[in-house]
Amino acid sequence: MKWPARKFLFKWFGPPMALILVAGLGWGIWRWATYPKAPDAKSSNFETMLNFVAGNDFDRMFESHRREYVLAMAEKLREKPFEELVAMAMKRDPNYRVVGRKVHGLSDHQQIEGAFLSVFLDKFYEMPEAKRGIYLMTIATLQNSKLSKHPERLGLPSADRFKRDMTRFLSQQPPKIQAKTGQFLIDLRRQREVLGLPDYIQRTPDQAGG
Repeated sequence: MKWPARKFLFKWFGPPMALILVAGLGWGIWRWATYPKAPDAKSSNFETMLNFVAGNDFDRMFESHRREYVLAMAEKLREKPFEELVAMAMKRDPNYRVVGRKVHGLSDHQQIEGAFLSVFLDKFYEMPEAKRGIYLMTIATLQNSKLSKHPERLGLPSADRFKRDMTRFLSQQPPKIQAKTGQFLIDLRRQREVLGLPDYIQRTPDQAGG
């Protein structure tokens, strides 16, 4: 390219390009200076991490960082015994719903939800068989109580909807989590048989009709 042509291009396109570069650099510096600082996943407890995810600063993070942080929060639950996980699940903390919506809004939320389920199942099977039996008996009894007939009173899905959602959810999980969940449902079914309860919770609507 001859010099006059290059001079012409620089004269007309140089300033706009320089302006774009300066603006981009300025945005990058501002983004770095104001980027949310999440509580350290290694030194913070689960409750601190949960409160951060429920807040507005979490929403300002890049999605890849949000995903990594929530997965770290799931792993943080491994520090708690199963009994404490159950107590947390029964606690009506409004942050649980907020965090649940945010996790579901991530592009690969199935993997993240599977990580939480994996922790629950691992901690359950770490307990002695006698303790597992007590929890299975409690779950089976609740399934056959008025709670299962009117779950909407506590904001829970109906039994049929739960079965459909669980079937769809498990179909998107790795084989390892599917196997763990299958074992849990088998153990729960056996406990229902011991108590003389009908076997309908573990079946999908299609299976129930077959």
